[in-house]
Amino acid sequence: MTIQFRPIDSFIGSIDDVSLVECPPWVTRTSSLDAVALAVDITGYLFYAGTKGLSQHSVTLQIQYRPVAGSWLPFNDSGDFVVISNSDRTPVRVTYRRTVAKGQYEVRLRRVSAVDSDVNKYTSDLSWSVLRSYQRDEGDYSGQHRLAMQIRATGQLQGRIDALSSLASANCEAWTGSAWGAQINSNPAWWFRWFAKGKTATDGRRMFGAGMDDVELDIEALKDWGAWCDSKSLQVNLVIDRKMSVYEVLSVIARCGRASVTWSSGKLGVIWDADNLPVVQRFGMGNIIRDSFRIDYVTGSLVDAVEIEFINPALNWQPDTVRANVPGVVSPVNIATIKLFGCTSKIQAEKEALLQAAQQYYRRRRVSWDSDFEGMAVQRGDVVTVSHDLTSWGYSGRLQAGTTTVLELDKAVPFMPATTHYVGVRFPDGSYEINEVVYQVGESASITLSAPLSAAPDSDPDGLPVCDYLWFFEPEATPGKKLKVLDVQPVSDSRVRITATDEDPAYYAEESGSGIYVDPSLYGSYYPTLSNLEVSDTLVLVGNTFAVTIGLAWDVEGDYAGAWVRWRMQGEQWKPMIGTMGALRSFEFQGPPDGTIEIEVTGFNHRGSSGENSTIILAYVIVGDDDPIDDVPWLVAAQNDNVAAFRWGEVPNIDTAYYRFVIRPAGDTNYEKGAEVAVVARGSVFTSADLPPGTWNVGVKAYDHNNPPVESVNATWDEIDFQSSYDVIDTQNWAGLGWPGILTGFVKHWTGVLVPSSQTTPIDAGWDLFENSTVISPVEICIYQPPEQDVNKDNSPRCWGVIQAVKAAGETQLNEPMVMLDYHVDGGSYDGFDDWPTPKTATGRNFQFKFELNTQLGVAFVSGFETTLDIAERVEKFYNVAIDAAGTVVLFNQSFHSLPYCVGEVYGVDLTVDIDDVHQDVSGVYDWMVVRIYDKSTQTYVSGTASILTVTGA
Repeated sequence: MTIQFRPIDSFIGSIDDVSLVECPPWVTRTSSLDAVALAVDITGYLFYAGTKGLSQHSVTLQIQYRPVAGSWLPFNDSGDFVVISNSDRTPVRVTYRRTVAKGQYEVRLRRVSAVDSDVNKYTSDLSWSVLRSYQRDEGDYSGQHRLAMQIRATGQLQGRIDALSSLASANCEAWTGSAWGAQINSNPAWWFRWFAKGKTATDGRRMFGAGMDDVELDIEALKDWGAWCDSKSLQVNLVIDRKMSVYEVLSVIARCGRASVTWSSGKLGVIWDADNLPVVQRFGMGNIIRDSFRIDYVTGSLVDAVEIEFINPALNWQPDTVRANVPGVVSPVNIATIKLFGCTSKIQAEKEALLQAAQQYYRRRRVSWDSDFEGMAVQRGDVVTVSHDLTSWGYSGRLQAGTTTVLELDKAVPFMPATTHYVGVRFPDGSYEINEVVYQVGESASITLSAPLSAAPDSDPDGLPVCDYLWFFEPEATPGKKLKVLDVQPVSDSRVRITATDEDPAYYAEESGSGIYVDPSLYGSYYPTLSNLEVSDTLVLVGNTFAVTIGLAWDVEGDYAGAWVRWRMQGEQWKPMIGTMGALRSFEFQGPPDGTIEIEVTGFNHRGSSGENSTIILAYVIVGDDDPIDDVPWLVAAQNDNVAAFRWGEVPNIDTAYYRFVIRPAGDTNYEKGAEVAVVARGSVFTSADLPPGTWNVGVKAYDHNNPPVESVNATWDEIDFQSSYDVIDTQNWAGLGWPGILTGFVKHWTGVLVPSSQTTPIDAGWDLFENSTVISPVEICIYQPPEQDVNKDNSPRCWGVIQAVKAAGETQLNEPMVMLDYHVDGGSYDGFDDWPTPKTATGRNFQFKFELNTQLGVAFVSGFETTLDIAERVEKFYNVAIDAAGTVVLFNQSFHSLPYCVGEVYGVDLTVDIDDVHQDVSGVYDWMVVRIYDKSTQTYVSGTASILTVTGA
């Protein structure tokens, strides 16, 4: 089977949710740069709750996209309208995806279905939760095996998965006996070589390993080690999941093969702890430097048992432990734990535990001595023999004379009755011969051999003195104590210190199982016992609705490797099982918003088994979201430079969706009639520049996520005296002008107010027939549209309007008319009114306001309507302006709407700058001025230079 991989688009950008409960205008979002795919995620709940239960409900959305500043196109190939349907309480999750050419895009979306007529029966709590922008992943993954995984989200699986396991096999070059060939294997020697060599990319970058060649490696030693690892069934199955140096990785690999890294041969290789190695050197009184011989014993709190941690495939590749007692120990107290990184074999771990425990018994002794040049031939891992009077490990020294059958020693040696004695002679060339000695009574420095030597020391073929011959005498067939070298350190240019430990065949015999192995299941409780299950619940936001996070915690005794958790609504089917691994004794999952649930927690041991006390079942009542939204505790509104800053105390409710701020004239605390100035999702600080000048009452309420949202019972208020730096360029009091423009459904009353016309009384019946408090059967919609306001050229004024409306007698409902604005640039055309509840900036030349009064929401008459266009002041500066006595024209870089103010500085005493004239052209803007320099001492106009002219206006 051929597996093909495609580049993974790995970058995802998202923004906060946009509610689609109502019919908002287009909501537009911009993708990231270099996007190659776009995805729109719609989430929420959708159903109809009728008298016969839940049934299908549908909502139509319109989705379009375009390259930035391009033309809008349908998001789907089938068109830009999509229909979403659902008929139950399961969450709706729909994604619309489109592949695009690499670039930046805008995506816009709106609901086109009418608002649900009965919110108690229809639920369409949908939101645009995410716009995902996918970028091409252009990372370099050379030498890496990458897989993509896709899992369908469910009620029990969303966001992320807790654990992912995969089973992989790796191959590297192995020695076949005649050549190196790639094969799947776990031999530490072959992987040691493979990682030491490493891999290099085509551009020369090293991808892993040391980057060495075979000539830099002790290849023959690695071949021997590999064969030994096979004979001992030693393996390394290593997953490198952390930052490690090359040396650390090589050490871990070597450790799995009972070896350690060495450069003793001049090349990179290993030394492994093999048994039955031949003796490579012999040390005695003749070649051990005087007063350097030392023996140390490991004392203090000795280890009684050793535990080896490894990864057990039989337990779904989870950690497991084996344990072995030190020989002779029955009830261990002091237990040491060793983690064998890379070991996945229980047999290998058992052998390692047995050998580590045997070391505590057979290798407690450390023997050290200094030697001259002869010691430099020894390296770590070698086996040597030592004879020394201090330890009674035989007798040794240098020959004084010798034939092939008679040797003259440098000191007398004792003979034991009825015992066979042996002498070993080490020749200067390193060869070694052991012969039986003819028995003598007592002590003697002259001994006779039962069989002749191969050559007489007195007649050395190379003429070397007889003192270069070493002798070793003992009533043993192999004189001397066998030791394994642990360390060789230079002391000087001609002297080394050697440290060794006992080389006892009984130590290696422990590997075969002669030691005591204790299975972990035999100590402690075999099955876990769970108790004290505690449950808690926390409200959490899921889109624009709520769910509950259930938290569990429990106590455990015994062998514990994890737990399985499942739950269900009382009387229903169990949900799919979820779980936790390792020592974790707590868990969280997303439950229903309310109701009674049953929870079951079952623990299991390292073999995946559970006992009768391993399960706890508990019923739990979820109260859910039953708290009303609190009032905002306090509010401070203050001016900060040119902006208004609001600070407030956050409400404690977890289901707080947003805060809504309104303004009313000073002394008025009618929140429902307030003009909205801000809606803030969360937080406790907000800055707004959209307040008109004057003294205002600022009110705030908190709202929750219900549909419709529940608000605070009471608004919280603070007063602000806002001084705007904006200059008014056009303001109109339309009531004072007699309400010019277009009246639709309104009648001008003789008192000067606008009254809704009646559906039963003709408009031309006369003003006096229309009471200014109420009318019979008023029309549903009343509209007033005053004449256009022209600011003479394109600009970006702040636009706002203030309506004075009074409820009709007996009215209690909301009756605030809605201000709207339409505008266009010079030469453009109007494209429709937009709601304009707060001061906002708009770019154009021509502006047209209107307001609507919906009498279905309450009848009122309108006594005033003022619209204002203002603009922030700007400053123009002119430097070193030469001015004629008759006056000089200064052209503005940009014309002013209102008469600007000018200040000048001029070189010289008693000289001032006068503004002789500011020109206003036919379009009503000021585009130049005439300036002159006045000499106060002569009271005449003179020529000169103005160092700076500052012109300020709007």
